[in-house]
Amino acid sequence: MTRGNPSLQDALVQLESRRQLWLINFITVLSFTALTAVKPFIPLYASLLGASTLAVGLVVSSFAVLPFFLAIPTGILTDLWGTKRLILLGSIGQAAGMVLASFFPNLVVLSISQAIMGISQLLVIVAIQTFIGSLGEGRTRDANFGLFTTSSSAGQLIGPLMGGRLVDSLGYRATIGIGALVCIIPVFLALNLRERKASTGASRSFIGDLNQVPRLLRNDGVKTAIASSFVVLFVEGLRDAFYPLYLNHLGFSVTIIGILLSARSLMAIAIRLFIPTICERFGHYFSLLGGMALMAAGVILTPLLSGFWPLALASGLMGAGMGLTQPLSMIAVAANTEPHELGFAMGIRMTGNRLAQFVNPVFFGFTSQMVGIGNSFLLAGVLLLSTTGLLLRWRRAFQDNESAANC
Repeated sequence: MTRGNPSLQDALVQLESRRQLWLINFITVLSFTALTAVKPFIPLYASLLGASTLAVGLVVSSFAVLPFFLAIPTGILTDLWGTKRLILLGSIGQAAGMVLASFFPNLVVLSISQAIMGISQLLVIVAIQTFIGSLGEGRTRDANFGLFTTSSSAGQLIGPLMGGRLVDSLGYRATIGIGALVCIIPVFLALNLRERKASTGASRSFIGDLNQVPRLLRNDGVKTAIASSFVVLFVEGLRDAFYPLYLNHLGFSVTIIGILLSARSLMAIAIRLFIPTICERFGHYFSLLGGMALMAAGVILTPLLSGFWPLALASGLMGAGMGLTQPLSMIAVAANTEPHELGFAMGIRMTGNRLAQFVNPVFFGFTSQMVGIGNSFLLAGVLLLSTTGLLLRWRRAFQDNESAANC
């Protein structure tokens, strides 16, 4: 009936694309809600099980150690297998990891469960980012990534609020079990996704793609995305691992800790509404640099504060920084790679992310043991400010691609 009416066909295609976009973002909200209802409180749970500050860092780092090695292969598999299968596997895996932590309360099993959750979340996130990157170009792609990062922040807003309240009411093990149930919902939703598998050509292979890593790493836009995301997540990892311990030391309940964690996500959501305006006014590069500066300010202020509202403000500054830097780094990857290599490139970016999340808890676990958690926050803030200079080397690449990204 629509064969002779191209405009109607285009309208139907756009309608289906929008439906798929909202579906994948609903999956994103649920996935991040489940994860952040559990993961931020793992340091407190590990401490309750008798872990030292250094041991807490090791438990937290187990979330990222295997994903560091598997991120690039996951990106390749996303391109070769499609996104739907990996979202299904990852959602089931996250639920399995949480069930393990809930039923076997000891540090060794907790570390294993964190590793399973880390691998599973990697599958879900790389697949979702690849799916979204395939739905459009230019301004449409920017808007789609903006909606994705807003959805992830919404999950990160709901999760800690829910998890903190559940921990105070039911305890850690029951909270983790409820998180596992939430992980199952995306499994049923993902069955309605339309497969996004790029045309790869007959000559493409897993090993052949691995050999292309050096070529993509020579791309200044990809390097910019990896470097900025690495530095920000290196500092963010300190907050994930030791911020709850710092607040617990100040005497806050787990419910209040969850609220302060959610303040970050609330600010990230708010600032992402203005990303097009901010980028139009300042450009990709200076928007990214400004985001890193905001995050550094929040990190440095944290150990100098003890009241709820000042700490909420510092948490909001960190959220604003994350809210700017993460979408811009994903847009940089999408703007500098071919469609059939998008999952591959996202996997390379995720490798840098997981390296940061793996190294950070061990590094700051050691420094916190030696000089205290407060001084570790100061060190992280100074480190973030000093390393932003690295981006100057690839400034031209960022600016050259602004017209392609149409931010």
